[in-house]
Amino acid sequence: MHLDLLHGTQAQCSWDFPEVATRKMSNRLQAEVAAIAAKHITIRDRQRRVAPSAAGTSIQHSTTGGVMAEDALSQNDAEILLRMEKVPASPDAFRFPDLGGRIEVPLMSPDERERFSLDINRKRIALTTGYQARGRQVVVLARLDFAAPHRNPDGTEVGVPHLHLYREGYGDKWAVEIPEGLLSKPEDAWQVLHDFMKYCGVVEQPNIVRGLFS
Repeated sequence: MHLDLLHGTQAQCSWDFPEVATRKMSNRLQAEVAAIAAKHITIRDRQRRVAPSAAGTSIQHSTTGGVMAEDALSQNDAEILLRMEKVPASPDAFRFPDLGGRIEVPLMSPDERERFSLDINRKRIALTTGYQARGRQVVVLARLDFAAPHRNPDGTEVGVPHLHLYREGYGDKWAVEIPEGLLSKPEDAWQVLHDFMKYCGVVEQPNIVRGLFS
């Protein structure tokens, strides 16, 4: 019961019955929970994404809601995603492309919060990750290329094979010579695939079936 006795006015009484007080408390708690939930943004939101790496590091991605540019990922974020542990996202079998064609093998982080794709043909293998803005945008994190020499934006040329790595502001337009020790048997396409998966943090092998000519 609340009494208003200001300036000698007639006392006004109001009662907070138990059920009314309980309802007010419930409404206040719901509002607090809603406020907290509004601050929690999942990976699927893509407006501003925060995702922990295997080592506990957070990565943040901001988008404008439109077409994503080549620098949509910061350099640090790209490196975290490249080194993050990856496991198969599907139990399906994929046949290694011996004499042509290509396959896309879905991968994910162990906590299933990050999605990747291993794109394989006979001349190149790429690790990509996808982002959802107004349309699906694919970012190449690393690509091993056996097709032809490559000219970098500064005019320098690298031979075959070479490795493309994401660079903020350029996407995958830059390539470097194959790092020493990355490929144990460059002439063996099957071994090249496994060496590249190891380089990209694939800790559990997807079900890729070796063909007669690989």
